[in-house]
Amino acid sequence: MAFCSKCGATIGEGASFCSKCGAKATEVKSGNNFCQSCGSAVVPAAEICVKCGVRLIKAERKSDTTAMKVFKIVVPAIVVLLGVWLVGGGISLINEGNEAIEKGNSWGGLGWFGSDTSPDTAHAHQVWGFSLAVVGAILILAVLIFLVIKWYRSERSRG
Repeated sequence: MAFCSKCGATIGEGASFCSKCGAKATEVKSGNNFCQSCGSAVVPAAEICVKCGVRLIKAERKSDTTAMKVFKIVVPAIVVLLGVWLVGGGISLINEGNEAIEKGNSWGGLGWFGSDTSPDTAHAHQVWGFSLAVVGAILILAVLIFLVIKWYRSERSRG
């Protein structure tokens, strides 16, 4: 069903002019500024008709450029890799702290904290390791949630 782009009246199939306002058939567009269900005028940026509540069909939808498509793939991949790296580094620091405690804190300067062999240094390794692992896990989880929401919205918009 088509509607007149000037007045919103229903246009019969094969009609050359709008029967209400006389607009030429070349000006007739399906659902551009009018609801495809009830024919009432809608704001161009609207997604739902305020009169009948139907989700509006957009006449023109910009497709993503190649650069944007690559960006949408690369950025989440980089964030996931960063998250995996942080989780791995965190686990490594936790293990270093555990080894230092098991060896009586005589580990000879392994890790980020120089040659300090005190119990505080071993504990600092464990705390930093846990913190890094948590931040990495949060990054990975955030990307997964983002991708699920994006998938859900695309499925919902299909119908």
